[in-house]
Amino acid sequence: MGGRFARINSESEWVLLVPDRKGINSFVDSEIDPVQLNQEVYRSECPFCPPSHLAKSSYDTLIFPNEYPLVNSADLHGKLLSEDGHPIAGVNDVVIYTSKHNEYLHKCSVDQIANFFARLRDRHIYHYSTVGLRSIFTFMAVGARFGPSQLHPHGQLLGMPFTPQRIDRILGPDADSCMVCSEQNRAKEREYLVWESDNISAYMTTAPRVPYELWISTKRHGIGFVDQDDRGCIELAEAVWHCLYATQAHTFNPYLVAIFDVAPTSTNKHLRLEIMAFGRPNGADKYLGAFELSLGVYINPTDPRDIARTLRYRLNSLNA
Repeated sequence: MGGRFARINSESEWVLLVPDRKGINSFVDSEIDPVQLNQEVYRSECPFCPPSHLAKSSYDTLIFPNEYPLVNSADLHGKLLSEDGHPIAGVNDVVIYTSKHNEYLHKCSVDQIANFFARLRDRHIYHYSTVGLRSIFTFMAVGARFGPSQLHPHGQLLGMPFTPQRIDRILGPDADSCMVCSEQNRAKEREYLVWESDNISAYMTTAPRVPYELWISTKRHGIGFVDQDDRGCIELAEAVWHCLYATQAHTFNPYLVAIFDVAPTSTNKHLRLEIMAFGRPNGADKYLGAFELSLGVYINPTDPRDIARTLRYRLNSLNA
């Protein structure tokens, strides 16, 4: 088993215990814009910069199995069990959206992000069709607070044989209980909407955990990430680009972009991306404190309507 276990704690949350995982290190102050660093110090030894053993030549997008996986993909049919009997086999990929060492997601073009989403969608389809996964969580994090092992822009894909509680709770058992639908509807009523296209909305949530927490979702229920055609990937990319432009317009703001996806066979689904930028309107970083980490009670010093108005103002300046 490699010393790895999957357990459910007393609060019904999944915990992956991976004491044998190697290759993890962190560096650089989380409040420093990684684009402004002296990248030459790190580029010469970067495994993601071509030419290297992982990338022999320039590329647009690169996806490959993680050399230091959180879950073991050796047996994806339940034979690899924890001591509690929960299968922890799954897939863990590294996802890279640029071959350039300092081109972080907020510096990428809409076309770059769209091409990345299309490749990522195909990877989700492949994993769902070949192994018995129930959910896939893909994220891109920018800022040292997230503990990156490499400065080169990248993220991770984690495919799991279970659906994490937060995804389950937000989707609910059916369309009538879907919190994505509810948040999207309330965003229009409360002027929380930040950006929208024909099929996609980007908005502040009713109770954002940090000042800049935005959700991006399809306007229609019952659609998953693997259901997006190339045009859908472009709309998603436009939404992410506009949200990142607005949150990063004045100062670097450490952020997380996450895609929450469930299997195509799921009875209830609603595509949702989440952007969490950990800054305050005055430019200071927002760290999670004792209440938040210990109780799950979040303290947000801003009004979501004011933040939404500020973000819309920044986006309107694009067309001025």
